[in-house]
Amino acid sequence: MTSRRTELLLTGALTAAAVIAGATHRHDRQRFSKPIIVPSLLAGALARSRRRRSALVVAGAGATVGDWFMLRYDERCLVAGQTDAHRFLRLGAAGFTVQQIGYSALLAGAGARVRPRVAVPVLAVLLGLAAVDSAGQDGPDPVLVGYGLTLAAMVSLGIDAGGPARAGAALFFASDSAIMLSGRLSPGSAGRRAGEAFVLLTYAAAQALLLGALAGTE
Repeated sequence: MTSRRTELLLTGALTAAAVIAGATHRHDRQRFSKPIIVPSLLAGALARSRRRRSALVVAGAGATVGDWFMLRYDERCLVAGQTDAHRFLRLGAAGFTVQQIGYSALLAGAGARVRPRVAVPVLAVLLGLAAVDSAGQDGPDPVLVGYGLTLAAMVSLGIDAGGPARAGAALFFASDSAIMLSGRLSPGSAGRRAGEAFVLLTYAAAQALLLGALAGTE
């Protein structure tokens, strides 16, 4: 219990540091906080469990890579005249696709199933958000579409699993939905900063719940 409490306190501190850095327009300082959230949670989960270690490590690595590139995406969005921000968004989505596949495999292995009554509404919301996010562009990005499908699968499986996994999946869905909505706001605006804070808070909570549940420690 003490190690778990320490792990959650560290996660809270890292999340708070990332939120403050974003609120003060110092996204470069998030490099020392946001990309460490998942590795710290993963280390704690692996220390308490001997099950599913390989899949957890692969999924956690995907999330860490995704965090790094999403951080680069946020930084590039704040620089006027930069046209390569979308490339970092695609790389971040690719990293998180690995995470969602890993989490989905672990959830399915534990008995969770994709239920139409959950999957259909989740996909409908994601399609609506994707339509808003891609407005004015040539069309949906295949990398982002692929990520959206894996996200929908993980969320559906997590909700079916119940317990902490259900809460974690729901929070992850809320976090990613907020990314798409806040992305339509002007970089550096108060609304954008509030959206980023919401994204970070829900993301960290989701990862803590999901990793704990998937490692069999929740």
